[in-house]
Amino acid sequence: MIPQTDILRTMLRKLSWAILPIIAFIAFGGSLAHDFAPIDDHFLILQNLAIRGVTFENLRTIFTSYDPELYIPLTLFTYQLNYLAGGLEPFGYHLVNATLHAANGVLVFFVVQAFVNADRRSTELTANNRRPYDAWTALLAASLFTVHPIHTQSVVWIAGRKDLLMTMFFLLSFLAFVRNRQWWSLGFFLLACLSKVTAITLPAVLILHEAITHKSVNLKNKTPFFIISILFILIAFGGKERIVGNADWISTVLFAGRGAVLGLQKLVLPTGLSIFYPAAQNANLLSPALLISSLIMILLIFFMWFGRRKWQWLSIGLAVYIITIAPALINLKTGGQQYIFADRYAYLPSVGIFFILAYLLAKIPLKASMITAVILLSTLTMLTIRQVTTWSTPEKLFSHALGLYPASVPARTALAKAYREAGKYEEAFSILKEGLRYGDDVRLFLGAGAVYARVGQTKDAAEQFGKARAIAPDNPEPSFALGSLEEQLGNVIAAQAHYERAVELDPSYAAVRAALGKIYLNQERGADARAQFAEALRWNPNSREAHEGMVNMFEAEGDGVAATEHRRKADALRL
Repeated sequence: MIPQTDILRTMLRKLSWAILPIIAFIAFGGSLAHDFAPIDDHFLILQNLAIRGVTFENLRTIFTSYDPELYIPLTLFTYQLNYLAGGLEPFGYHLVNATLHAANGVLVFFVVQAFVNADRRSTELTANNRRPYDAWTALLAASLFTVHPIHTQSVVWIAGRKDLLMTMFFLLSFLAFVRNRQWWSLGFFLLACLSKVTAITLPAVLILHEAITHKSVNLKNKTPFFIISILFILIAFGGKERIVGNADWISTVLFAGRGAVLGLQKLVLPTGLSIFYPAAQNANLLSPALLISSLIMILLIFFMWFGRRKWQWLSIGLAVYIITIAPALINLKTGGQQYIFADRYAYLPSVGIFFILAYLLAKIPLKASMITAVILLSTLTMLTIRQVTTWSTPEKLFSHALGLYPASVPARTALAKAYREAGKYEEAFSILKEGLRYGDDVRLFLGAGAVYARVGQTKDAAEQFGKARAIAPDNPEPSFALGSLEEQLGNVIAAQAHYERAVELDPSYAAVRAALGKIYLNQERGADARAQFAEALRWNPNSREAHEGMVNMFEAEGDGVAATEHRRKADALRL
């Protein structure tokens, strides 16, 4: 006779295949009606010629370049497939993201079950044989993972696909390894690293699982995994070199601890979720937020290590969280901005915390456990549906962030830009002016200057750009803005001087090089123009202005074939 617990366990396993995808689309289905997000989606997809179909040239580009900071060729390949299926219609891209998340929910079920089974020798798990702890705990953890609002950024933001894809192959690799399919595991691990480099933590998770299962570790069969990890760390530094170089190790440790604790807070109490979590305080131990976070992390590591025998389930969950979130928090700056956390950083690490929460929930009487689970999951689903709506338009997204963090300059300037592009100039200027209450910032003056320039108040625009350059003389943005303004007024020589200054400050500034190249071309300095256009395209192959400059240059030289090729690319980028 089949034991009743085995029947229930089998039923829960089968239900996971149906329940988890359904609740995933209930929670995140609203994103299918969204447009592309106003950050990263544009330069990764809309303004990226390398995703316009699967060709040899496009494949070579995605496997030999960064995005510009991350090496994510497999993620870009999925965008190519999306483009083949539906061009640049956002629905298909959102559908793939939601489907990947639903699949990850099912995989989390089996991964958590593997960890619970590894710990079945514990009397805490086997004291009551009437209940299938492994399947019930796994279903609870997977359900929490599937509907939690902290995953909104990863699922709704198409650029967040790198976390979805990496997690899927990470979990598949783990499951293949624990089922003695090492070659399959190694292949999935390689695909995970090609999706996003943070997958390099897998060997540590495999060691953790083996230490629990066998009380000993065989490092020999994990050597290939470590080799791949080291390889992708080296590759990652190629795109992050300048970013990593801006942070000293003390700041890195302090802010990483703060970010890890903030992630825990958002997982346990998912309120105040934002696209930006700015680092407002200086990195020193006298800062209360950093000091408290450091103490919390020390306590968590203490419990993880010294509680590994008595509270093994707690040690497992904390170890998975800390191990997998560490790579995402070692870089303080992204795109020149400094943040302490991003919701997407918690996508894979959340599995460890949901394992702990589900384990605790599974320990109470079954009826009470089920009622509590329904209430909790229903609440989380409603929170997620509401969080998804904040991504429906740029104004909603950045207004939401600014409401949570009024001193956030990135949120303020992004909202002002959204207003400016919508023709709401008074609202844009008001948002920027209000930001000065929190201190002078070059980005606020640049934004105000852009508003003035848009409405034709060039004198006021020049004044704002001048203030920006006075605040940050080493920043190329004010020089580029002043150059654009002078060129708009017909003062080409003055514009040229500003552009040349901007290039000196940042040789990788493709837009400036393209503008400078056009001036050189008009001055009949063909060699200098060619050099500027070529450098612009080297740094940004998707610079429409540089391609247009190449068209003019090749037409002047009588090279119609080359001009046609660059015109094709320029037209493709003109959306």
